[in-house]
Amino acid sequence: MVDSKVDGEDFKGFGPVLNELIRARRTLQVFTPAPNDPELIERALELALWAPNHRLTFPWRFVVVEDSTRQRLADLALELKRAESSQKLSKAQELAIRNKILEPAALVGLGCLKNADPLVERENYASVACGVQNISLYLWSQGWGSKWGTGALTRQPQVYELFNWNPDQVEIVGFLWAGPYDRSPRVPERPSLDQFLARV
Repeated sequence: MVDSKVDGEDFKGFGPVLNELIRARRTLQVFTPAPNDPELIERALELALWAPNHRLTFPWRFVVVEDSTRQRLADLALELKRAESSQKLSKAQELAIRNKILEPAALVGLGCLKNADPLVERENYASVACGVQNISLYLWSQGWGSKWGTGALTRQPQVYELFNWNPDQVEIVGFLWAGPYDRSPRVPERPSLDQFLARV
C-alpha cells in the first residue's frame, strides 16, 4: 500500500519508468485464458481509491464478478444480441458473445455514486475514470492487460439486481475485463500535443 505521507521528492527517479508505463499500456481485446488472481485485482482496485477525488465524495463502487454471475451475464448478453439481430446467430457468434464475458481472468463491475448536483456527479465520474487509469496501469505493470467496456449490458435492470446496486444511488459505468495476454496490440499513432495546447 502506498504511504500518503511519503514526500513526492522520493519518487523523482521513477519518472522515466512511469513515462514508459503510461505509453506502453494498451486496451486489450483478446486475453490469454488463465485463472483469476483475486489478490492482484484487490491491490489494483485499492489503488483506484488514490485517484483525484474532489470534495472527497468517494464515488467508486466495484463488484468483482464471480463465475456463477458471469454465466448469468453471458446469458443476458446473448439474449440482448438475439433480440437486436434480424437473423439467427450462428453457433460461432453465440460462442464469441459468451466468451467476451467468460474468457478474461477477471471481470469487475464499475459503478459511480450518483448525486443530485450535476456538477458533483460529473466530478464523481471523472474520479472513477481516474481510478480506472490507476487500476489499468498497475495491472499492466504486473503483466495483465485490461479493457474498460460499456454497452447495452451495463444499462440493464437485471445487472443492477445481480450487483445489488440501487440504480437511484449508483450508476453502472462499465465493466473492466482483465487478465494476462500473449501479444500487446499495436501502438496507434498519437497526434502532436501542439494540436491540443494553447498558451494565453
